[in-house]
Amino acid sequence: GGILFGTTLDNALLSELQSDSGQQQLVLVRDSTVILSTQSNLKNELWQHFSEQNSVIPASIQGREYLATEVEISNATESDLRLFVLHSTSEITAAKQQFWLLIGCFGALGAGLTGGIGIWVTRLMTRRVGLLTQATEKLAKGDFTTSIHVDGQDEVSHLADGFNYMANQVREREQKIRAQVSQ
Repeated sequence: GGILFGTTLDNALLSELQSDSGQQQLVLVRDSTVILSTQSNLKNELWQHFSEQNSVIPASIQGREYLATEVEISNATESDLRLFVLHSTSEITAAKQQFWLLIGCFGALGAGLTGGIGIWVTRLMTRRVGLLTQATEKLAKGDFTTSIHVDGQDEVSHLADGFNYMANQVREREQKIRAQVSQ
């Protein structure tokens, strides 16, 4: 073991720390080899030394991903002895996956709503233009009583107003011609 703030650092202390730490691990490294760890199966694993102290660095041990922070050991007699605190990235990875899943779901929902509203507006417009087309065909066949119900203030409504005005003018001219012919 070693001395950490006046406490002997040994397997018993690490086991006690492990029960309190949850996703956090402690690793004591000497000459690129794990000599003590809160996770017993890490002992004697190879460890990569990092050049900067107190920086958070990604680390992989036995296929598990961690974020490692080096903790300075004061009064350590061996300069190659290093203590690292490992934070498992499994919770971060799971949260990241859930985040992207939510983004995907909300994106799909937004696309669905946008598409649905677009289809509804398109059908509304084409239905109104279709009614205008039918009224134009009736007028062309001689039904001068044809008119279109106008509601709204958009371009199709203005076009329907224009159609009704035109149909009314044609109807009045037709009545004048018939009146002149009958005299």
